[in-house]
Amino acid sequence: MKHWDFAVMTVAAVIPMFLYLAYVVAQFSLLALSRARETAADHWSCECTGDGDALASALVKIAYGMGKESAARKEEVHALVAQGRAGKREAHRVEARARRAQSMRAMGIFEPRSAEAMQAAFSQGIDPDRALAALRWDVVNPWAKVLEKMSSHPLVARRIQALEQSGLPGAPRLWSVLRAMAGAPADQVAAARSRFGRELVVAVAPWVALAGAFLFGWLPRSPFALGLGVAAAGIAFFIKQSVRYPGEFVEVGELTELLERLDAGPVGGIGVIVTGRVAGRGMPGYVLSPDLVVADSSGFVPLLYRQPIPWMAELFGLFRAERYLGRQVVARGWYRRQPGPAIELREIHTAGGLHSRSWQWVARYAAAVLLVVVGVVVMLSGLA
Repeated sequence: MKHWDFAVMTVAAVIPMFLYLAYVVAQFSLLALSRARETAADHWSCECTGDGDALASALVKIAYGMGKESAARKEEVHALVAQGRAGKREAHRVEARARRAQSMRAMGIFEPRSAEAMQAAFSQGIDPDRALAALRWDVVNPWAKVLEKMSSHPLVARRIQALEQSGLPGAPRLWSVLRAMAGAPADQVAAARSRFGRELVVAVAPWVALAGAFLFGWLPRSPFALGLGVAAAGIAFFIKQSVRYPGEFVEVGELTELLERLDAGPVGGIGVIVTGRVAGRGMPGYVLSPDLVVADSSGFVPLLYRQPIPWMAELFGLFRAERYLGRQVVARGWYRRQPGPAIELREIHTAGGLHSRSWQWVARYAAAVLLVVVGVVVMLSGLA
């Protein structure tokens, strides 16, 4: 204390924390401005066209139903071509519009050029009640508000609600049912909010323990306190992984059943087994993309392939992912909303024997155990 070294080190450690806080504030401000821009664009479109229902329908299609539109377009083109020369000219115009739409790359959901693979998945259409159930999550689950603050775009349900409440002459009317989505079963709403509270604690606890280890162990140079904090963080991380990767898996009848889960979130996983046809990659046109999209007659969902070692996932995308395209598969993994629906893969296989696994979940458990061991060793060294 003679030279105030402890105070100097404390101030030196606090300065980067303040700088990082300023960066976070700037990033959140930028995201807020981006969301405001999207909302303003929606209002301008509604005001110009006078047809908010068309805009609302387009938003829902982009979020949940682009594949259906691709299949319908293919059928329309075939019908026009069969009508002769005039039909062929009209078919050419339809295809030209579709090529312009392809620049959107279907929002990264599936390969726009794989309409054949998607046609079977959407031949029976998407149940509108289930589409509303998917949007209902945006309104009911508390995680939706948290994730929206970290997104550059408002959630679809929020965008449509903003149009409904805008007072514009063309405000949506057919989609006014979205105002009633908050009337979900009370027990499901309560379960979703209760799960949110538990998951929030589970997500934050490990980092709080590490911060405590730094403040009360590292700065005052107390090995015992440092080890105690590190061990506590390891235990908290282990609990987090048990919530993120539960060991029980339930077979799902149709993929759109997942969209009805109001208790889904980005932290806790829901163990599921899904069956369907692989319709494309998660990032269309990117040969290193390891993520896949599985579809059935009701809808589609991304399959996220994660590995702990750098480039393992990319190598899968380069050498093995292509072999799954168009094939019927059975996938086991953990379903989450973040805010879009996705399944983190544990394993995937085909009837022909093609099989792949991911090991990210194992590595996370191992890292938590290692952190506990390191903490205990540091604690013992402080007692020596």
